[in-house]
Amino acid sequence: MRAVCEPIFNKPLKEISFGLVLMRLLQTAREFDMQVQPQLVLLQKTLLAIEGLGRQLYPELDLWQTAKPILEQWMRERKDPRAQLKRLLDAWPDFGEDMLLLAAQLHRKIRETDRAQSTPRTSPQGRADRADRGARPSSEARRFIGAALLIAGTLWSGLRAPPVWLGWAAAGVGLVLMLTAWRSR
Repeated sequence: MRAVCEPIFNKPLKEISFGLVLMRLLQTAREFDMQVQPQLVLLQKTLLAIEGLGRQLYPELDLWQTAKPILEQWMRERKDPRAQLKRLLDAWPDFGEDMLLLAAQLHRKIRETDRAQSTPRTSPQGRADRADRGARPSSEARRFIGAALLIAGTLWSGLRAPPVWLGWAAAGVGLVLMLTAWRSR
């Protein structure tokens, strides 16, 4: 993508062929067996129409300079921690309910795992499996707990609530739990 797009940076509209740029992007996608979404094909069609109209109306237009303030504003709205906090607070009623459900499911899963480990198995294979696992939770439970820790740690870090290191630690432990659970499958 970089090889295709970099040559058109800081060029006026009359020197850019969006049809050629999108054709090269689609060729690159085809080379790597990537699925091309219908939206991308529609975007190509739209950009070709805009390119033709733009060349007729104002061929000296520098799209990058024109779009820069709009893109910067969009990035501020999307990536600024204050804006993210505002979106989180706006979505809190639904999000708070989901967090309560997540906590209840986590509690239930831990109890189920505890009961499954404490239930004696009569078959020799069941005893061997239990001896192999020891007191460790099942990989499904580790994935679930890891995902919950990863989400909670990410939220904690994103909100920058003190102590910030706690969010990073929870996210790290969650990620490690999930990876070890998937490796041990």
